[in-house]
Amino acid sequence: MVEVLRKVVEDVASRGNCVIVGRGAPYILRDHPDAFHVFVYASREEKILRIKSIGKTEKEAAQLVSEIDAERASFIRHYFGSEWPCRALYNVMINSKFGDEYVVEMILEHIAALEKLHTPQSANA
Repeated sequence: MVEVLRKVVEDVASRGNCVIVGRGAPYILRDHPDAFHVFVYASREEKILRIKSIGKTEKEAAQLVSEIDAERASFIRHYFGSEWPCRALYNVMINSKFGDEYVVEMILEHIAALEKLHTPQSANA
């Protein structure tokens, strides 16, 4: 399964600009210098609040947060032999408690700053 996943992720990434959410992409593309890896996180309390906002009870939300995080950690540990999240693989980590628009804006600002850093300056600058 992970070999198919690896082939799909590498194929999509080789085609140019793209967004790949989850699925071990930072682990698969860790040796790709042009990949920009973002980890969006939230406190347990924030995750529970978001899940409750879609109609789950406090107990259901808490259980779902625990299960999802455990499944993610287990997947990465099993297929990539690593911790989740492996902070060293990410270019930036952003707290989602400030909202989706903030997260998107921060990602775009970080990408722009990195592109500026790697753009050769003109001789007249």
